[in-house]
Amino acid sequence: MTLLCVMVQAEDLKLIVYPKVTRFYLGERIHFDCAIDNSLLDWKITLKRNGSPAEWFTPWIVQFVPAESGDYQCEAQSRFTNVTKESNVISINVSAINPNVNLSADASVLAGRIVTLSCSVSPASSRWKYYWYKDTLDTPLRTTEEAELKISERGRYWCRGGRGSPVYLTHFSQPISIQTITPVSIGVVCVFVLLILLAFISLCWYKRTRERHQERNAESGLEDDAQNDTVDPHQQLYSSLLHGDENLYEALRSPDNNDNDAGETQDYNNVTDDTSS
Repeated sequence: MTLLCVMVQAEDLKLIVYPKVTRFYLGERIHFDCAIDNSLLDWKITLKRNGSPAEWFTPWIVQFVPAESGDYQCEAQSRFTNVTKESNVISINVSAINPNVNLSADASVLAGRIVTLSCSVSPASSRWKYYWYKDTLDTPLRTTEEAELKISERGRYWCRGGRGSPVYLTHFSQPISIQTITPVSIGVVCVFVLLILLAFISLCWYKRTRERHQERNAESGLEDDAQNDTVDPHQQLYSSLLHGDENLYEALRSPDNNDNDAGETQDYNNVTDDTSS
């Protein structure tokens, strides 16, 4: 008697991978589940990797195994008939490069507003949860499924991604420091700005005053030059006589004065002659 083995692609046999992603990282663990609608007691379930049975696989036990790259498929063989079923194929890619984590913020200063932190894991994937840390890396501040966190407190923040069970965690991001501006700080800034403004006004006033002083000095110099150009004739005559200006002295002697001098000289001579006689 010959038994005929029939291989069929069954819709009631399905391979499911947890987490439900196809890209994994070294150290991340995977759970494979071969789901079938009928009772497992009626079927012998085998998980194959690249066509070869995975010896570690046990259908009714939930276990997470280290991720390995390859094509995975479930196979179900009936215990009572010659029917064998095959599931869908899932290709698993395990990257030897750890994911990069980047943390950014829409502002570095609170200043009375809410700051939004954004955490991204690349290469892009899915099913990440985000772990947020503040001032210390010991305990997460919060865990979210969203890649954003709104904060209203100053501090130093980090983030990282995690997924799976047990949880696979990425490296920490670079930290970001968020500062606050207090009313005292605002007052100090205002005083500083006011001092700068006053210094600027004083400088402008000093420059303007100096320019006006220079203008007045220039006008005073012009007046002095004009006064020097207009000299009193009597003062000029006195100065010339004082310094012995012979030309001016001769010019002042009129012809009448010359005649008088000659007459006086003649009279003097006559008196002299009489005396001698």
